[in-house]
Amino acid sequence: WVNLASPQSYGADVSERHRMQHNLVVAREMDALLRRSIDYPSVTKEVAQYNLDMARWWVRTEPYWRGVLSGTHPASQPQPPMSKGNATLNEDWGVLWREHSDWYFDAWHKWINGEESLVPQCPSALVHKWQSSDGNPMLV
Repeated sequence: WVNLASPQSYGADVSERHRMQHNLVVAREMDALLRRSIDYPSVTKEVAQYNLDMARWWVRTEPYWRGVLSGTHPASQPQPPMSKGNATLNEDWGVLWREHSDWYFDAWHKWINGEESLVPQCPSALVHKWQSSDGNPMLV
């Protein structure tokens, strides 16, 4: 996958510079058109907040939530409500969760008990300067 809005996606010769200039103009125009229809940075934040709210609700209403997450216990009720069986996560999830359950439960608690202000706003630039887990810059 190549980010056409990133200058680092192009070579140094003249044709590459022209291609980059053209693609950057197109990317900016498309972004402006999209933002006229939908404020996607705000929508992204709303979706993240909804996920957090639903996780908090689920923990309050599901007595076996820890077991469901770790794959060691089925849910107390069918989830979704119209399904025939009690919900469990897939086996791979449970196996992974049980490998370092303290780490995952610590992260889960920090997430659901954090402040809403910690839900990040979606970056609004066309090029993002994120870092990989080893600290190297990633342009996405």
